[in-house]
Amino acid sequence: MAEHDLDGRIGEGWGGVAPNGSHVNVVLARRGSPTAAAVVGALAHPRPGHIPVLCCVGETQQDYEPVWPPTVMVNKATAVDERHQAMTWGAAQLGVAQGVLDAACTSTCQVPAPPPASLTATWIVLLAEAVRTSR
Repeated sequence: MAEHDLDGRIGEGWGGVAPNGSHVNVVLARRGSPTAAAVVGALAHPRPGHIPVLCCVGETQQDYEPVWPPTVMVNKATAVDERHQAMTWGAAQLGVAQGVLDAACTSTCQVPAPPPASLTATWIVLLAEAVRTSR
């Protein structure tokens, strides 16, 4: 598959054992495409309990840096209480960021490691996630 054929590709996955776990939907977007415009548009439309974030990694908040390719994460489950918010925008966001880094640097994306600059500079990732917990 040619790199340009990846624009708009959709995937999904589940981790954990019900009722606890996380469900994700992933969309790859080539910069400059209508798909990428939709991804960037997601950042401009937060609503109560649903806040899009640019996924970052770092040991402390002061050290956070966005992952490449840029990854916008939007939560599907409304995060209304403090525990769910911490899990969504803390642990889940960090897990997503690390997963994107791992995929970009391994054969998961069928590219040599380290990935060519064109790969990480060309693509944007949109990820919708739902953290589920039975409490």
